[in-house]
Amino acid sequence: MSNVSKEFSTLFIWPILVMIGLYFIASIPGQVGKDAPQFQIFFSWFPPAVHNVLHVPAYALLAWTLYRSLFLYFSFWILSLVVVILASGYGAFLEWHQLSVAGRYASFTDVLLNFAGSVIGVFLSSRYANFASVTPPYNK
Repeated sequence: MSNVSKEFSTLFIWPILVMIGLYFIASIPGQVGKDAPQFQIFFSWFPPAVHNVLHVPAYALLAWTLYRSLFLYFSFWILSLVVVILASGYGAFLEWHQLSVAGRYASFTDVLLNFAGSVIGVFLSSRYANFASVTPPYNK
């Protein structure tokens, strides 16, 4: 594997892992039986208000990883818009997906919280992320 393709795959693995984790969490049924895996039982202990609040940091994390992965390819404003659209769009997709999960439902409030988390993630990424360790593939 060349250095360029290795660096490319390393950059994009983090947002993909976050997306897989969010999909896994969105697929947990609303009512969990006693024979369910421990993670599902643990997740069911939290009231819906806590689940709603957790949308913001979850989508801020997704936006952070997307921003870090895509910053080489876009200017600041285009990058910010692309990341917010991708992260919020993925959140809307997961809300739609929850319509098919037993005991779960889609919520417009969750979509708005996903959007807010995406915006916060872009803001924090643009202000505090350290990109010095990543070099553009075309400079090698």
